[in-house]
Amino acid sequence: MNNEGYYFSYSFNQFKHLERAGIKYIATGFAISNGNHQFWMYKRNDQLDKVLKEYKQNPSFTPTYQKSLHDI
Repeated sequence: MNNEGYYFSYSFNQFKHLERAGIKYIATGFAISNGNHQFWMYKRNDQLDKVLKEYKQNPSFTPTYQKSLHDI
């Protein structure tokens, strides 16, 4: 798969921030090569880039839990 044009988030904090901003992911799964952590895949666009920039400047959401395959 060509990943160009897509953004993969491996951060639950970031996922919640994007969700609160109204940005919907197009797929989710578990990254075996990344400790079986859940990831969220987004189509890259100007709105996503803007919200990611805001998140980087102020990651305002503090979750307490990151789901992994071991939790299923």
